[in-house]
Amino acid sequence: MLFLQVSNLIYVDQPTGTGFSYSSDRHDIRHSEAGVSDDLYDFLQAFFEEHPELVKNDFYITGESYAGHYIPAFAARVHKGNKAKEGLHINLKGFAIGNGLTDPKIQYAAYTDYALDMGLISKSDHDRINKILPVCEVAINLCGTLFYFLFTICLSSISIDSFELCLGEKEKGRGLMK
Repeated sequence: MLFLQVSNLIYVDQPTGTGFSYSSDRHDIRHSEAGVSDDLYDFLQAFFEEHPELVKNDFYITGESYAGHYIPAFAARVHKGNKAKEGLHINLKGFAIGNGLTDPKIQYAAYTDYALDMGLISKSDHDRINKILPVCEVAINLCGTLFYFLFTICLSSISIDSFELCLGEKEKGRGLMK
C-alpha cells in the first residue's frame, strides 16, 4: 500500500511574504501569530468547502523551525473555531513541531552548552560567549518590538551572527563557519 493511498497532504507556504508565497498588496502581510493563524484557518475553511469529502479525515498540523511560533497558535485557532462552531468542523487530532524556534532567548542561551558538550567549542570560548549572552538577549527583545521588516532583518542577523559568534570565529579558522 502506498503512502498516497492512505493519506492526504496539504503544503502551505505561509505566512504570506515568506518562502514562495507573495502578494502585491502589503496589507496581506500579517505581523502576528493571530493574523497568520486567522489566514490559515480561513484557507482551510475554503479548502474544505471545495473538498467536502476530506473534511471528515483526521487532521494534523506540522511545521519546522520558525513555524514553532505559528503551529501552536494555528492549532489553538482551529480548536477555537471548532468550539465556537465557526464554519466547517476541522477534525484536529494533533500537531507537531520539528526543530522549532519557539523561544529564542531560551534556545540561543542553550547553544553554548550544547556546543561545549559536543566538543564544538572550548571551555574558554563557552565562558567568553556566555559573558556576552545578555547583549544577545537584549537584541532578541528589541527584535520583537520593531516593525516587521526590521524584525526580519534582525532575526536574520541574529541567526547568522549567533553561529559565527557562538561556534567560533571564522577569521581564525575555528568553528563551523570556517
